[in-house]
Amino acid sequence: MSPLAAAMNMSISPRPDAALVSVIAATVTGHAVLYLGACDEVIIRAALEGCDITTPVLALTTEAQHCERLRDAVPDDLRLSIHHQDAVSFLADVERHRFGFMIIDGSAARQLPLALTLLAPAGVAVGLGTLALPPPSGERIVCPVTMPGIAWIVSRRARAAPRRRGGRRVRHSL
Repeated sequence: MSPLAAAMNMSISPRPDAALVSVIAATVTGHAVLYLGACDEVIIRAALEGCDITTPVLALTTEAQHCERLRDAVPDDLRLSIHHQDAVSFLADVERHRFGFMIIDGSAARQLPLALTLLAPAGVAVGLGTLALPPPSGERIVCPVTMPGIAWIVSRRARAAPRRRGGRRVRHSL
């Protein structure tokens, strides 16, 4: 069964933003999920519900009460890693990593340009609430969304695979 078909069969939350997060999380393979901001427990549960059992979900919040609320809401899921740290220092710590799916809410608006640099090729980022559109870029596709709870969706272009012709390696760029 494909990840999208599996996501459609799940008990998806009645909130449209959580349902979208769950479906997108089901398509993420090989990369971690990052949630920056206030960390809504409904969105975290939807991301965990959509991900497979090997995909780690990192939740970063700058407020201690959000960490406690998340630990109480999702106490036994080993895939969830909750971090209480300044967003700039956290993103600097994980700058070598790439994330297949990012969830960013309005409280992390200042870190948006830095966070989007950590998006993996073909990765997807979702802006929650009334978060302003990210700046345009040659390697990102930005799409505003008219859905309750979702402001925009960004996808990073996939890199073209190198092709072999006559024993030479030719790289194609987008």
